[in-house]
Amino acid sequence: MAEFGRIEWISGEDPYSDVKTVKAIASEGYTFLRWQGDFGADPMSNPLTVHFTEDSTYKNVIALFRQNTTYLLTIRQASEHGTAVVRDFEQYPSHKEVQAIAEDGYLFSHWVGDYITDENKRDNPA
Repeated sequence: MAEFGRIEWISGEDPYSDVKTVKAIASEGYTFLRWQGDFGADPMSNPLTVHFTEDSTYKNVIALFRQNTTYLLTIRQASEHGTAVVRDFEQYPSHKEVQAIAEDGYLFSHWVGDYITDENKRDNPA
């Protein structure tokens, strides 16, 4: 699994510590995606702090990575009376949200193209 990334100890290397902190380090060409396992914390946080109790002396923690991919998003406006804003989804780096913003006195009409979720919605994940 080292080809995708690795896990490094940040703190808690002492075997008797009840709090351990680890960090996922992605290999070149990969991005940390999330943690998987029975750690009871936010799976998107990196580094990850895991708490142990008398009832839980063993935790299964797996770092998931994804290969970086480049996507092409082309936006063309049929009018000069507005703009299109593109934002990343923080949880899903390969997803984009496109928002149409009409100038004062104008209304957004509709989207045209591939992968449109709702052609009349002003905000559309692409």
